Amino acid sequence: MIMFRRENGLQTALVMALRASGLRAIEEFPLLGSVADVFAIAPSGETAAYECKMSDWRRAISQARRHLPVCDRVYVVMPRRPYAVMPASSFVEGGVGLILVDEAGPSIVVPANSTTGYLIPELHARAVKQFGTRVATFSLVHS
Repeated sequence: MIMFRRENGLQTALVMALRASGLRAIEEFPLLGSVADVFAIAPSGETAAYECKMSDWRRAISQARRHLPVCDRVYVVMPRRPYAVMPASSFVEGGVGLILVDEAGPSIVVPANSTTGYLIPELHARAVKQFGTRVATFSLVHS
């Protein structure tokens, strides 16, 4: 079983998997006065925010919920641990999905529902525009 020593290792593994599946993804993306650990946009234009935590799933749900008005889907991402007890109902009630990561990569354990009831279109559009600017700037700096 793969063990992540820190949250940033979990973030990096997630970003690599998202990019390999065709999404554009970036770490540490500012949203609504906080920071999404990972933010991604699918070719369809659907957005997702990912809150990575090593162990405190309750705190992760609380932090992930902040991104509901901005993103189409929101997930908590944690390392897969055989002893971890995380009730699926807590994620569903919180309006977020759950992804567990192990040596095989990320697996969606609790699908994220569409945030349609929470989504504020103006904030969503602003995040997408900011993402495009940030990715372009990152590409120029790192090329």
